[in-house]
Amino acid sequence: MQKEALGVLKSYSNSGYYLSQKEIVAKDAEIVIPFIRNTLDQDNFSHCLIVQDYLAMLDLRNIPDMDRLSENFRNGIYGIYELLSFDYSDAGDMDFREFEKFKKQKIKDYTSKFGLDDYLRLIQQCIEILPCISDSPETYEVKTGILQTILALAERDGALYVQVIQEYLKLGNPLAIQQTAIIVDKLLKTRGAKQTLNIVEEPEYPDKRQWLFGYYLILSPEDINPETIANLYELYRNAECGELPYDYDYLLNYTAQDSTVVVNVTNIIVEKAETDDFFGHRLNSLFNPFSEANKQILDLFESHQGSLERAYMVYIKVNRHADYNGATLGRILSVNPDFMLEYIDRVYDDECAPNYEDTRDYAFLWQHNDCNTIMSRAIERFLQHEKWRGYIFGSYLERLFCVHGNKECPLEAVAKQDEFLAAIIHEQAQKSDLMALIFKPISHFAPERRKRFIGLFLENNKSYEDFERLALEPNTWGGAGSMVPMYQARVEYWESLLPLCNTADILQHKLYIERHVQSNRKMMEAEKKCDFMEDRF
Repeated sequence: MQKEALGVLKSYSNSGYYLSQKEIVAKDAEIVIPFIRNTLDQDNFSHCLIVQDYLAMLDLRNIPDMDRLSENFRNGIYGIYELLSFDYSDAGDMDFREFEKFKKQKIKDYTSKFGLDDYLRLIQQCIEILPCISDSPETYEVKTGILQTILALAERDGALYVQVIQEYLKLGNPLAIQQTAIIVDKLLKTRGAKQTLNIVEEPEYPDKRQWLFGYYLILSPEDINPETIANLYELYRNAECGELPYDYDYLLNYTAQDSTVVVNVTNIIVEKAETDDFFGHRLNSLFNPFSEANKQILDLFESHQGSLERAYMVYIKVNRHADYNGATLGRILSVNPDFMLEYIDRVYDDECAPNYEDTRDYAFLWQHNDCNTIMSRAIERFLQHEKWRGYIFGSYLERLFCVHGNKECPLEAVAKQDEFLAAIIHEQAQKSDLMALIFKPISHFAPERRKRFIGLFLENNKSYEDFERLALEPNTWGGAGSMVPMYQARVEYWESLLPLCNTADILQHKLYIERHVQSNRKMMEAEKKCDFMEDRF
């Protein structure tokens, strides 16, 4: 029953604004405080933590601690907790840098005379603290405080630091420290590469591979040899997804010994991703435009273009917002333009196609030296997939023409698009399916730009059936308030197409356009009536 009662008290103390009536809280305290005094143990850290939270809640409501419970329920472990969990909200008028400096100094002062036994006792105290705050925001501050304590020791006494880390790992990494590279870096500076590897590698403990990766992450080039690289590869092969580092740039330190190290590590990750997609996230740094590995990506994968292409496909599968400006895709295409076809195939293999969620800016395609060839082949592949699906949506092709996401397409790209589309329409206007597809992006162009391509089509194809299949305006509309201006614009647009149909052989086309004019006029008049009846303004 005590456990349930403590759970209720903990929840009660953290109820915030739900406890808005001071009088009710004060009345409750007449029952709660005797329960605390008679039932809870001052030497039990979890009890101290709950009591202190409860007293803090009373203090916020100006309810005094008449029984001096705050002093009584503040054992030694709670004092350690206060030291380690001290955070910026407790810093008063200090700015953040002053706060960090102040906290580090507090920790240094507290541990300045600690020996090995004192640190081992501190570790045991932290082992008791962490489970009690696992669902608390203070967990981060406590773990940060633990790391600061370890680093303060490294600055004070390198030999004792080594002893403490050795004993800590023998205990089984009980605090599950994540910032392993920082800790291993201090070991390297104190003991060198060989002894550091022995310290990290010798005992058996959870998360051992993370510590080993920490070692390889900060190993200097002069300490790297073929055996080191072979061990690194084996570590990658055996590691679970959560154990793999995100960083790729550290591998550049290994390229002097093995120029294919980035390729080989990438191949291992890609192979793992074949059975578990989540491994693909570990390729993030390789395709991050700000990483050194990405800046050198073509050189690193020289003669291994296939490995780079496979990795790219794996990564964009798990991160659809990757390579947002297409910089990496553009470089891949500069070496192998045919990769665009494989890229399109993957889009249609995706279960979400053809409405594939893609926010990438494809303006880069129109800056390619051979953009016409790339786009011609891409459109052919799009058409194959669309016909196989039984209906020409064209939604993904629209993205390649930069007509989604409210993006301004560069004028240079617009000029290349216009030249490219004009050539296709002039040469292949009789291909009905192709025309239906390319008019999907054209339908999103500004009206005057759109009209040019409609006129060009009519010059080269008089078939009414083919004309009727063309998307001549966007298939989605919207707005706020009255829709009258929108309908007026649509009427004006359709009327502007009538002069294109002044010859007898396309009279049916003209009637088709006039029907759209009349239809939009009717909707505009109906909208005017709605505006009047609803008195929207």
